[in-house]
Amino acid sequence: EHVRKILLSFPQVMDYNLENHMKPIAEYFLSELELSAIEFGSIIQKFPRVFSYSLKRIKHVIGFLRFEVELDSRQAKRVIFQAPQVFGLSNMEGKLDFLRGHLNLTVEELG
Repeated sequence: EHVRKILLSFPQVMDYNLENHMKPIAEYFLSELELSAIEFGSIIQKFPRVFSYSLKRIKHVIGFLRFEVELDSRQAKRVIFQAPQVFGLSNMEGKLDFLRGHLNLTVEELG
């Protein structure tokens, strides 16, 4: 049932190379981010377009959350789990600068 839902919402997932694209992304989420298979499956069910991004892009976003937004690994994991569409956001740096500068929000208030 879950695979059916993924295919109906994002059939392009079948276009991606299993060995060179999909498996490395899955391995990154499972080993580097320490997500369980159930957590990763939940992310893919919510946002199968995760596979449309390169591993480089995914690592960049994780790095941005960790080092620019100053989230710890647990907080970054929470953001990804709750809003995996973060991988597709553009101009994250500009948005963060706006929130920090114009709204006078601290890192703690943003996190």
